[in-house]
Amino acid sequence: MRQRAHSSNPGRAPLAPFAGILLLFATSVGADEPETGNSTWYDTAQGRIAQSLDDSVTWFDEFFGDPRYEVEGEAEASLRITFDNFYSGVDGQSEYKVKARGYVSLPKFENRVRLVYSSDADAAISGEDAVENEPVSRGTTDDRDRGLGLSWLLPDGDNHDLSLGGGIKGGPDFYTKLRYRYTRPIEQNSRVRLTSTIYWITDDGAGFSNLLDYEFSRDKLTIWRYTLFGNYSEISNGLEWSTQGTWLRRLSPRNAISVRLGISGETDLDRSIKEYWTTFRFRRNFWRDWLFYELEPGLSWHYKADYDLEPTMALRLEVHF
Repeated sequence: MRQRAHSSNPGRAPLAPFAGILLLFATSVGADEPETGNSTWYDTAQGRIAQSLDDSVTWFDEFFGDPRYEVEGEAEASLRITFDNFYSGVDGQSEYKVKARGYVSLPKFENRVRLVYSSDADAAISGEDAVENEPVSRGTTDDRDRGLGLSWLLPDGDNHDLSLGGGIKGGPDFYTKLRYRYTRPIEQNSRVRLTSTIYWITDDGAGFSNLLDYEFSRDKLTIWRYTLFGNYSEISNGLEWSTQGTWLRRLSPRNAISVRLGISGETDLDRSIKEYWTTFRFRRNFWRDWLFYELEPGLSWHYKADYDLEPTMALRLEVHF
């Protein structure tokens, strides 16, 4: 996770408007849909297509180890350990680190309370870990970045869910967060997902983020995803934002590829656009069901290199329990 510098402006912008927007949206879209009477054959057909899209997206998110799956998955326990070796032609961006992320559902609470762990607590708290913007989230990971907490999955509806969490991260700092997700089909083979998060960390103050995903598929083997993310906090340089398009293709039950193109930036920096980047990722499940490796070559146009073209390469080995 990148290091965030405190803004030079001593006055901290109020976050009440952002909280109000979240509550207004949750009230309007979280309401139950009106009853339409008995199902017809075309209702059933639409439901099957929507379920097919859900199944395809879930497969890709689980296979690639996407944090989105940990929200929607029904597993009682999960742990992913990733050995990540990243090279970049941009000075100061290359690194090697070991990342870990996991949870355990507590059966005495009907599996609605989870003990969660992340080696990159800041990204997990703000929801940035689900953006998959690997080229722009580089930074030194140490004990101060790790977090342990509890997440309570509140009663949900067909299209929305709500969770309340809190815990401790290195420092030590305490945090709490409220996360709301709304999923809505748009057509027979597409849907939109909005994930809104309000969070508070003892030393860093409050923050608010929105993650918008639009997903489209014509068959079970391919997913198109467009992602827009924004995060604002009391220590950020204005609004931290990123947008990217992703094409995912299943080659076999053990192999998949993705192509991604993205832009990221922060509004209060001298250069509001931090990086343009594109990557090609090949991921394979090999030898055992719980072992994966990835090859991800890419190209970067980073402000630290005056937006000159620089190559990148990521090599990853992941152990999944």
